[in-house]
Amino acid sequence: MLRAGTEGLEDSHIKKIFGDQGIQQAHQWQQTGRLEAFLEWKQKNRVQQSLFIRLTSQCQDPEALQKLKKRAPRQAALLEAASKLQSGLLCSWSLLQQEGFQDRSLLRSLEEKGFVTLELMDRLRNPLANRIDGGLCLSLEPAQKAALDKILPQIRKGLFGEHLLFGVTGSGKTEVYFQAAAEAIGLGKQVLYLVPEISLVPQLAAKAADWFGDEVAVLHSNLTDGQRFDEWRRIDQGSAKIVFGPRSALFAPFHDLGMIILDEEHENTYKQSEPEPRYDARDAARILARAYGAVLVRGSATPDLGTFFRGKTGKLTISHLPSRIQGRSMPPIRWIDMNREMREGRPYPVSQPLLEALKETIAKGEQAILLMNRRGFHTYILCRDCGRSIECPRCSIAMTFHRSSGQMKCHYCDYETRLPGRCPHCGSSALQYMGTGTERVVDFIAQRLPEAKILRMDMDSTRSIGSHTEILRDFQSGKANILVGTQMVAKGFDFAKVTLAGILHIDGVLNLPDYQSSERAFQLMVQTAGRSGRGDWPGQVMVQSFFPQNPLFRAVESYDYEGFYEHEMALRRALGYPPATRLARILVSAYDEEAAAQRIETILQHCRKALGPNADSVTWLGPCKAPLERIKNRWRYHLILVSGSLAPLRRSLEAARLLAATFGDEPRVILDMEPRSLL
Repeated sequence: MLRAGTEGLEDSHIKKIFGDQGIQQAHQWQQTGRLEAFLEWKQKNRVQQSLFIRLTSQCQDPEALQKLKKRAPRQAALLEAASKLQSGLLCSWSLLQQEGFQDRSLLRSLEEKGFVTLELMDRLRNPLANRIDGGLCLSLEPAQKAALDKILPQIRKGLFGEHLLFGVTGSGKTEVYFQAAAEAIGLGKQVLYLVPEISLVPQLAAKAADWFGDEVAVLHSNLTDGQRFDEWRRIDQGSAKIVFGPRSALFAPFHDLGMIILDEEHENTYKQSEPEPRYDARDAARILARAYGAVLVRGSATPDLGTFFRGKTGKLTISHLPSRIQGRSMPPIRWIDMNREMREGRPYPVSQPLLEALKETIAKGEQAILLMNRRGFHTYILCRDCGRSIECPRCSIAMTFHRSSGQMKCHYCDYETRLPGRCPHCGSSALQYMGTGTERVVDFIAQRLPEAKILRMDMDSTRSIGSHTEILRDFQSGKANILVGTQMVAKGFDFAKVTLAGILHIDGVLNLPDYQSSERAFQLMVQTAGRSGRGDWPGQVMVQSFFPQNPLFRAVESYDYEGFYEHEMALRRALGYPPATRLARILVSAYDEEAAAQRIETILQHCRKALGPNADSVTWLGPCKAPLERIKNRWRYHLILVSGSLAPLRRSLEAARLLAATFGDEPRVILDMEPRSLL
């Protein structure tokens, strides 16, 4: 909060009224002493309690009951209703209210006469009360049992150990996790199960509830404040034994962790880049597991290259699950040449072959999942006269048109505005809508396949509390036969009736200016393909691309992760990129571009001087403008540091930190060790 005189005002209120410039001005006044900043703790949530009625032994006295009926018939009626509704000698007042009893004075009278005692008991706001079907896990097959046998001895001895469960999609990794978790819980330990996306929690937690009952807790931002409060207390009190959540669940109040599971460990969402503190949940999980003497189990069909590299060098134990359970086959992958679609007059977001496959899938009563890794309707608006797109006034990024709201939105700063009638650059009215997002895909399929029942799952459709669970429940129950979404639909889902997976625009991932783009594209394609054919029916996968001859696709269609790993690692070694080397990034952002450019140059010279003769052990890339050169009106310049070891990078970042501390709040200096994005 910011205070002038005796009154305080929350910075969120300042931003709501005056925007980012108001916040900037307030912080300037704070530095000059005109405003005082302070923290104020407000407890929003409390334990919720419910009133229960406990029947005493006097209720068994016929004479006393007969006397009560004569003198207080309403009290006797309430007592009779309570005896019918009671469970374990207790009856909830809320149940009696549903039966028409509203007068609490009746309860007080019965208490005074000794017929009942009144008790207040904690009432949990259970986020799993309306969970989706989880499905019971199967008995283990030989490869699963071999993997489990490597994990269990360390759990039983309370020894730290790190394992990678490297198994194809549908190979039964979840069953191994749960068997190991059951062992840890049986020893009185707690288990943390981390997932990269909140969307994965409902189905996994439902499966766990079939195994562990009320000992399951979930912790994430899509709960109500009251649900988070209750789940936090359950973890702290030890009644929650297995906890599901994204990276923030690492900070739950565990007392005796026996195991940490990192499911889909390859996902970059495990790294928090904004806001501070910046950390990688995979590294933090290793530190936490070591502190508790717990076992850390990572799992993926497409492990992070760094993780697999550590396994190859003996720093963790790799267990391989090479095939799907019950002899199910991996779905074949078909590549759709979008150049041919364009030549034949079909410039549509969904190709004709995929559209026909969707129609056939629906006719057979089966389901499909389609990945479009962009939300909105059109991803940019182009002027045909000057050739420029309409950009966010605060960011160097094209605005996205959302037809559901009729607004153009920036996905970086949330700026919104109405569609312009003319180009803001040249004044031309020749504006053309370009690009495709999830909204447009849903609209196109609905027009071409009226019989289709479609659900959309992206950041826009999952903002409300419980929306993830609601969408997945509707899809699982068969209310919809097509699920369209961003990359949150590509991970971990296990729906037996899904026999078709479609990837609509993988080229956008491949063409990112990032050394990890091939790795991410491979992971995204294999993971999405893995959603198909997990039940009793064989599956198929279709991938649309303007570059169907890309050599990467050959590794994808054969599900050859190890072949991809060897090829990609050869490139990384040749070019000096992680995991063959170590990487750090220094980013400076400021409202004034020149100030950002000057500050990053000053930091470079200071870091080189701090390393002295060891400065040559670091390759200094830049400084230069970041690929996204402006976000939220802040100009961004960065410096990339590459070295064969961590020591000089740590010394450089420490020197930069100490120097930045002398500058004040502006320009802002961001230090990132092992960055997951260079944009």
